[in-house]
Amino acid sequence: MSTMRDADMPLTDRIDAAIQRITTGQGHMRIPVEATDPDIVLGECKVRIDRLRAAVTALAERVRLDRDYWITSGFYGDQIAEYDAALRLADEAMGEREG
Repeated sequence: MSTMRDADMPLTDRIDAAIQRITTGQGHMRIPVEATDPDIVLGECKVRIDRLRAAVTALAERVRLDRDYWITSGFYGDQIAEYDAALRLADEAMGEREG
């Protein structure tokens, strides 16, 4: 665990806080805006993270629907446990990356 203040905040919350600090004068902003300005970069990162989360959620739902179909049809029973384990690992990994 890091001793850095607010290190336990989820990444998107940290991005929001960083943008807030920049826009309230506690960080540097330039005029004209440049593509490498921290507030611009962080804002774009947050949009991409939100899109990726939505895509992962949609994909996970498709996998779960497929899983339910295969369970009810009786096929691939042994592989279902493997898929469940893979989903759990992916969920855990996503949580670690956010934290």
